[in-house]
Amino acid sequence: MRLALAVNDIFRRETGEDRFPKVSLQALKDALNIAGDVQHNAFEDAKDAAAVYRRLTEMLMPS
Repeated sequence: MRLALAVNDIFRRETGEDRFPKVSLQALKDALNIAGDVQHNAFEDAKDAAAVYRRLTEMLMPS
């Protein structure tokens, strides 16, 4: 996912390392502890992608 690449860019600038070594939907779900076992079902993948997107945007927002 492209937003994960942007998070990696920011994280790499701050720490010198990528936050997410892999940016596939499944790898991001695993890294962000997002549940969901169904794969390659358009509706479930869309819901999972939305959950990943929300979590990534939360990482970018200052607390």
